[in-house]
Amino acid sequence: MKPIRNKLGIAALVIAVAAVVLLPFAAFILGLIGTLTGPQQTKDTPGWAVLGGLVFAGFGFAVAGAVCLIAVVLAIIALTRTGHGKVAAIIALVIGAPVAVIGCLLLIPYIDVLF
Repeated sequence: MKPIRNKLGIAALVIAVAAVVLLPFAAFILGLIGTLTGPQQTKDTPGWAVLGGLVFAGFGFAVAGAVCLIAVVLAIIALTRTGHGKVAAIIALVIGAPVAVIGCLLLIPYIDVLF
């Protein structure tokens, strides 16, 4: 008997991949544009803009860690379901668990800087 498609595992995989790819990239673009359009313009502004984008990308990765916690929980729930496919849930765990741990550890210094 072929296992039933595990929609919860697929949802966990989509959340994990979207968090890992989209959040740091969007934050990088936001930091790049924000620094490029800042009030003080010099000949070094493009270089500082890349640095600002990288700092924002780090924050995006930290937020991705918090989002990946949701993906990890969904993947664990998907793995406990009997009669459903497990491949998507396992891939979501492999992608989401390290990002969740590293991202949440990065979130602590970012929050400390903000407050």
